Amino acid sequence: MRFYGSILLWLFSIAICFSQEKEKDTVLTQELNEVVVTGQYNPQSVKKSVYEVKVINREQIEQQAANNLADLLNFNLNLTVIPNSQTGRSTISFFGLNSEYFNILVDNIPLVSDNGLGNNIDLTQINLDDVERIEIVEGAMGVEYGANAVSGVINIITKKSIDGNWRAEAFLQEETVSDEYAWFDKGRHIQGLNLAHNFNEKWFGKIGFNRNQFAGFYNNRQGKDYYTNDGLRGYEWLPKTQFTTNAIINYKTEKFNLDYKFEYFNEV
Repeated sequence: MRFYGSILLWLFSIAICFSQEKEKDTVLTQELNEVVVTGQYNPQSVKKSVYEVKVINREQIEQQAANNLADLLNFNLNLTVIPNSQTGRSTISFFGLNSEYFNILVDNIPLVSDNGLGNNIDLTQINLDDVERIEIVEGAMGVEYGANAVSGVINIITKKSIDGNWRAEAFLQEETVSDEYAWFDKGRHIQGLNLAHNFNEKWFGKIGFNRNQFAGFYNNRQGKDYYTNDGLRGYEWLPKTQFTTNAIINYKTEKFNLDYKFEYFNEV
C-alpha cells in the first residue's frame, strides 16, 4: 500500500512540475504580427509600407507657395533640382543619380515625356493646383516600376473629392526673380481658376486653368528689344509662358473607383 502510495505521489509531483514548466513557457511565448511583403504597385498605407516614404501634404504645398514641382522639391533633402538656363527645363537628381534613374508618377501612372516613360521629366511642367499630396519613395524600385527606378519614385496623388458641394478658387501670385520685378515685363506672374463640385456621394467633377508667365532673368542683360552690338542683348534665363488646363470626372463606391481625366499643356 505504501509502495503504490509512493508511486502515485511521485507521478503527481511530476505532473505538477510539468504543468509549471509548461505555464512558464507559455508566459515567455510572444505571437508576432503577420508580416506582409508587397510590391505596393497597388495603393498601400504609408504606415504599412516596406519602403521609406515621405509625404508632402496640401498644407505644406500652400505654405511654400509652390506652383510647380520644381518649386516644391527645392526644399527637400536628398533631392537636387537641376535647372537649365538655355532650355528652361528643370530635372531632378536623387542620391547623386540624374533624372534618368528616377520615376515620376501621377496616381500610380508614369508620366510620358519626349525622353522616356516616367523619367527625365521637366519638373516645371507639373502644375500643383489639383494635387492632394506627394509621396516620395526612396530606394531602388526596379521590380515594381521598371529598370529606370533606381534611386526612387515620386507619386503625385490628385484631388478626387472636396468638403461640401461646391468649391471655387481664383488666385493671383506675383514673384520677383532675384531683385527683378515689373508688371508683365519682369518677374513671375501666375493666375489660376479652379471649380469643383460633388454631384452626390459617388460622383465628383473638377476643372481648372492656370497661366504661369516667367518673364525671364536679365542679370544685367537688356532683353530682346535691345539692338546695340555690345553683347548685352537677350536674357540670362529665357522667358516662357505656360498654360495648363485639367478636368476630372470621378465615380467612386466602396469597392470601385473610376477616373476620367483630361489635361492640356502648352508652353510658349
